[in-house]
Amino acid sequence: MSSPGGQWKVLGSAFWRGGSMNASAGGFRPRNSIEKVSYRLGTGNSAAFFGCFTRSPGDGTGKTYLEVQYRPGNAPVQFAGCNRRKIMRKYAIVLLSALCIPFSASVKLQAQAGLPEPPGPRQAVLPIRISVGHSGLPAVPSVAGIFPRLSGAKQESLGAPLEGSPAAPLWLAMVHPGANEAVGPPAALLEEAERDSVAALYRQIYELVLQERWPEAHVMLSRFLQEHPDSRWADDAAFWRCYTLQKLGKPLEEVFSCYEKFVATYTDSRWRDDAKAAMIRIGEQLVRQGKKGYEEKVAALKSSDDEEVMLTALYALGQRGEAKAAEAAIRLFRRTNDTKKRLKILAVLGQFIQKQKLVPFLEEVAKSDRSEPVRIRAVDLLSRIRSADATDALLRLARQAVSPKVRYGAVFGLRRRKERTVLDALERTALEDTSADVASAAAEVLADFRDPALLPRLVHIAKEGKHLQARVRAIAGMGRIRDGKAVDALIALATGARDRVIRRAALQALQENRSPKILKAVRDIVRSGDPELEKMALMLAARIPQTEAKKLLLEYALQNGDRDLAVVAAQALTYRKKPLSRDDLLQILRKTKFERVKRSILIGLRHLPVRDQLAVVRYILQHESSAEVRKQAIWSLGRTASPELIRLLTDVAEQDPHVEVRVAAVQVLARIKDSRAQEALIRIIEKQR
Repeated sequence: MSSPGGQWKVLGSAFWRGGSMNASAGGFRPRNSIEKVSYRLGTGNSAAFFGCFTRSPGDGTGKTYLEVQYRPGNAPVQFAGCNRRKIMRKYAIVLLSALCIPFSASVKLQAQAGLPEPPGPRQAVLPIRISVGHSGLPAVPSVAGIFPRLSGAKQESLGAPLEGSPAAPLWLAMVHPGANEAVGPPAALLEEAERDSVAALYRQIYELVLQERWPEAHVMLSRFLQEHPDSRWADDAAFWRCYTLQKLGKPLEEVFSCYEKFVATYTDSRWRDDAKAAMIRIGEQLVRQGKKGYEEKVAALKSSDDEEVMLTALYALGQRGEAKAAEAAIRLFRRTNDTKKRLKILAVLGQFIQKQKLVPFLEEVAKSDRSEPVRIRAVDLLSRIRSADATDALLRLARQAVSPKVRYGAVFGLRRRKERTVLDALERTALEDTSADVASAAAEVLADFRDPALLPRLVHIAKEGKHLQARVRAIAGMGRIRDGKAVDALIALATGARDRVIRRAALQALQENRSPKILKAVRDIVRSGDPELEKMALMLAARIPQTEAKKLLLEYALQNGDRDLAVVAAQALTYRKKPLSRDDLLQILRKTKFERVKRSILIGLRHLPVRDQLAVVRYILQHESSAEVRKQAIWSLGRTASPELIRLLTDVAEQDPHVEVRVAAVQVLARIKDSRAQEALIRIIEKQR
């Protein structure tokens, strides 16, 4: 029908028709013979209606919106936009949870009377058993038992079918063959629907609180907490349950106990302060009645609130740089027992660390506070103070603190302090500390200086350290020192250490070095008989630019005794900065007996000029029968648009005896961005026909 602003047009889809509403009372606007286009659940004041409309003025512009009417007689609420997700998540959750029918925007209502046209593709629906009514059409399914009762007075369900309710369209029963068969929905959709249904249920219960229907609200809140203890609304429900106890005139001891349990259980709830305020008020009444034990509880609650106020004031004073704030913070710290508040007080003190003499206080806290997080935070504050007394305090903590975490924090707090006493303490800690983490932290702090003068200390730790983890950290630090003596020390460890882990760590530390001294160590290690270390040594040789390193790798790639060692040497040759020559490649291809060596060395083919690439590939095609080697040669070719390369690939694609080699040639041709390569592919296709 028309309206003052333009023509109303239905956008969504409906699963059944009928069910009259009073348009003058804010109902949906009828269209032709369809009395309403919306969804309805429940009876009387429990019904909910919603639908999508667009108002299109004569100029062609229009806005789509969602209209929701929660109860008959109330004015409908309009929301900008109208999409499936918004309906499913916010406004149609009652329908989703109860009827278990997915909202579908794929079926448009027609502008004539009759059933909506059936959907094209079959769609999976949520689990539903559809019973056929007396008219032959499937009846709207019952939703009894889906939602708890809002009123305990009457045993009736929100979802009871409406008397004389219209039937669902026939295509709804035909979505899945078999009237009584069920199709499972996506798990994510069910979880989302369940979350939204819990939120909708809580909002319904909260309406009872707002209407001051205390008996019903208390029953429903208790049931909600029992059925949804982990819901995001659980703390809200628990608070209002205590509130309803108070309104119902229950004994004050019971109400106080309820709030007390709430405060202990929901430590991060937004209602915590309100609950504590209620406890103070109720507790004072119980004190006046002569009840024992409540005076101490009220005093503790008031003290807690006073501390929060004082802490806020301290923050403000700290921002202004007031000197007396530090003294007040220390006094407050000494009398409070709450770990969270003590941590907050230390955060306030962090604003004064460069202005106040806080070292004795922080050292005392770091040594003896009963809370480990508080001790660690005190050490962190000490590490930010650049003074001799702070350094001495950190040294004492690194040596004497009982907690390994405190010692660990003290060691890292000594970073960038290069006094002789600090270096001695770090070396001693790395050598002797009972905790592997603390010892390795000390070695790392020493190594971070990257000072050649500290090399003897690191070598001492690497050789004599109590913990393997600390020794490995010291060796890694030696690799970061750019000094010939460091290279000599690492070579000595790589070749002479008895512990295999130490030798491997030394080889790893040498990775960034380019010294030719390493070659001798590589030769010694390759003869050691340890396969893993031998491979590491050959890969290390790949980083050395001198010709001697290339000769060494060629020697091991050409030997026919140890296949795995030859393969690693061939791979190392392809990793070198300077690529192999054509003659080097052909030499290995001719002399090695290992197929894997041939395939590994062919990776370096792409770095050669096109002419040399073609020479190597022609040699492979003439002398190598292995399909894997021939395919690797083709794959290793570059993407240069060379006429000779395209001709070679075309010949291989048409004539090679191995199918996989021909396929590889076609794939390489496809990667060449040139019209001649495309023409070659077309010719290959035509010949195949």
